[in-house]
Amino acid sequence: MKETKKILKRILFVLLFVVLLPLVLIEVVIGQCKRAIARKKWREQELDGHKVLLSSNITDIDLMDGYMFEGYLKILLFYLGYKVMATGKSHDYGADLLIKADDGSVIAIQAKRYNKHVSAKAVQEVLACKKHYNANEAWVITNNTFTSEAEQIAKENQVRLIDRQELIEMYTSAREKLNVDATDGQFAYNKADLDNKYPYYI
Repeated sequence: MKETKKILKRILFVLLFVVLLPLVLIEVVIGQCKRAIARKKWREQELDGHKVLLSSNITDIDLMDGYMFEGYLKILLFYLGYKVMATGKSHDYGADLLIKADDGSVIAIQAKRYNKHVSAKAVQEVLACKKHYNANEAWVITNNTFTSEAEQIAKENQVRLIDRQELIEMYTSAREKLNVDATDGQFAYNKADLDNKYPYYI
């Protein structure tokens, strides 16, 4: 009887392995294909900030890698009226972007394109760089949400947390600022007019 149970367990294990492994592999392959398509789309459009902003929704953002997300935020923040500069891919002291508002205040930004909740570490990183850059404010922007610990530390240190929902609201606002009309997900705009109004020189 015990031998029969052992054999049945082994058979069950083999069946699960045979069924689940291909499913996991298929999911990984599909994910990689989606990311490849998103990267190709980004490369084709990276020289035109209008197209990037107008054609990328939250699903596209979810497929970006970290550097692509930083690039997207540069464009988004630019069209929201900030002067934007990158800090470089190394030795950034915890800040991925620095932006300057109209009043001259400097804001240090930590960009987190994550598939999970953003932890308190991101808040600590942006706090560490705030003094280094003599920034007036510190923000963490993500396509996801924040842990309760991250929210608590941010509240105690006046760090602004911009989560998935607020990010959607930001790019929606930027599109409206460009006087874009959406019809069935397609955005129509006069590129010449936009270039005159918001020259793209990031």
